[in-house]
Amino acid sequence: MTSGQQDETGTRTERKTRKRRSRSLTAHRAFAPMLGLWGAALAGLSAMVLPAALFAPLAAMIADLAGASLPLVAVKAATAGLAALLLGGVLYAIARRPSRAARSDQDEAAQIIAAAGRRIRPIDPQRELGSASLDTPVTDIPFAAMREDELVVPVIDEPAAVPQELELAEFAAMPGRNAVWVVEDVVSDDLPAESVVETPTESSIEHDPSPVSEPVALAPASEPRPAYRRDTLIAPPGAAALAQLRAQPPEQLSLIQMVERFAGALYEHRTAPPGRAMSAQDLAAREAALTEALKALAALSDGSTANGGDTSQDEPLRTALGRLQEVGGLRGAA
Repeated sequence: MTSGQQDETGTRTERKTRKRRSRSLTAHRAFAPMLGLWGAALAGLSAMVLPAALFAPLAAMIADLAGASLPLVAVKAATAGLAALLLGGVLYAIARRPSRAARSDQDEAAQIIAAAGRRIRPIDPQRELGSASLDTPVTDIPFAAMREDELVVPVIDEPAAVPQELELAEFAAMPGRNAVWVVEDVVSDDLPAESVVETPTESSIEHDPSPVSEPVALAPASEPRPAYRRDTLIAPPGAAALAQLRAQPPEQLSLIQMVERFAGALYEHRTAPPGRAMSAQDLAAREAALTEALKALAALSDGSTANGGDTSQDEPLRTALGRLQEVGGLRGAA
């Protein structure tokens, strides 16, 4: 708890204490008279300590009105008495109303407490608990002893439950059964040992606790899958797409498909094992043909772009052409 919270808690406690004290002081019967006496004493003593010269004009006014002169001491005392009566009466009238309200609240609370006390009946230990007082130990309190008929518990001999004998069909028709009776004549030799289910015999059916009446046939054994050899060649991922492109006639292929088909053929030719040795003239002729094909494809691509074609549609063509140039560059480097 911080210091600010402690100060706030202390302030609240002080306020509650002051309010409680003020209520108890206001509810006192001598509160209003004492406050009136205090006001009268304050006003009278304040007037008596004033100098006598201040009462000279008042004495002259009284002499003119009454026709007889009074001493200044008498005028001073009369003025102090009037001031005491006036201030004391005002304070008494002010304090009388809250004093009555506080006393009425206390009287009402006292009446409620008295009514509750009349309704509530106190505990009688001797009559209700059987002891002289509440402080009497429990071991000294006399309790009633149990009767003999309560101590004796009758024993009822119940016959033992006889097991019910059921036929196989009745036992299978019982609700809540979840058993399987499997009948199989032929077992495939290709199945593993874990999947072979033994056919129940007559002796096993008699001792089986949970068969059913209807047999369930097993699914036919599937043929064993041939084991793959480690030296088996696995086709590359793009072989199926390339085979599909080769299956279509060239007239039905688009420009992009033709580029892809040409790139695939070039890749296969590059990765294929070399057969007979080629001469320098054959290699030069092949490189020249490849260069001319690349130039023609590049010119065709630039022409479609210059005619105002859609750039997004030419993007696959440019990608395929780049792959073809890359393959051709690798071939030339090789």
